[in-house]
Amino acid sequence: MHRAQVVATTKVSRDRSKSAAAYEALRQRHLRDMRARIPEILQRLAWPAQRLKAERERRLCDLVRLAKQRSAWQRSRLTRIDPDRLTEDSLRDIEPMTKDDLMANFDAISTDPQVTLDVAEAHLTALKSDAYLLDRYHVITSGGSSGRRAVAVHDWDAWVEGYITFFRYVMSLRMREPALRDKPIVGAMVAAQDPTHATGALPQTFSDPASAVWHRCPMTTPLD
Repeated sequence: MHRAQVVATTKVSRDRSKSAAAYEALRQRHLRDMRARIPEILQRLAWPAQRLKAERERRLCDLVRLAKQRSAWQRSRLTRIDPDRLTEDSLRDIEPMTKDDLMANFDAISTDPQVTLDVAEAHLTALKSDAYLLDRYHVITSGGSSGRRAVAVHDWDAWVEGYITFFRYVMSLRMREPALRDKPIVGAMVAAQDPTHATGALPQTFSDPASAVWHRCPMTTPLD
């Protein structure tokens, strides 16, 4: 091997190591944030219906307010909607956003100018394992079973909440049972092998020997 090839190979190896270390640092911070949120989110399982309704409406107002502030496309279509007066009943006044709407207007819908469809697609194309976009986002896709694949971007907090929401009942069981409280959850799930799907990426982000270890069984594996 020529010296130039050795230098190039060494540089690639060093870059990969730095990238892996940067990812792991972000993942560990994400794990800490996730663990801190568990008690608060699990409390909602015991909330009475009226409190759940109030929380849904509060978050609906926050969501619409943010959409109007940061998304040009949403601002245009929500002109007549007052986020301070929204209730669940007034949801009928908001036209649903379809997958076709999202993909046709992605850049105008995005609330972060740095996250364009081209940037998201380039990130997806390069994925070999779980990875962050701009040190904050996770990008996944739908399966495209309806004929068109969609691209979805989750920010830091949404990724945490999505994970805990998926596994909240298992987590609540562990919290209620003293014999299980200090033992990690160990689970197996049928999942996408590809990290571009939520079932492939979420368990990688939050797998942790101290609290939860997820064994992913690729859905392409023969049933036998």
